[in-house]
Amino acid sequence: MLNQSTLQFRTTCPDTPIFAFVDAQKIRRVFDNLIENSLKYALDHTNVSLSIQVIENKAIVTLFYKLVRSYFFLHFILIKCFVEMIK
Repeated sequence: MLNQSTLQFRTTCPDTPIFAFVDAQKIRRVFDNLIENSLKYALDHTNVSLSIQVIENKAIVTLFYKLVRSYFFLHFILIKCFVEMIK
């Protein structure tokens, strides 16, 4: 499914392993849901960055979206959507 997407996925993680006491199935579901929601709801040609870092003995997961297309194109889509909603 990732190969068929127009989204660009990037990951950043530490060189050393992160150990955490978590339910393996539940944490896998969390990451699966993050990826699935990105595929469903992000606009085409969006860069999706997933980073994991350790700050003060806590694992911090950040998901960031950056639209590659121009602002003008996004502006046009938003105006079109609002006009359709008003009608």
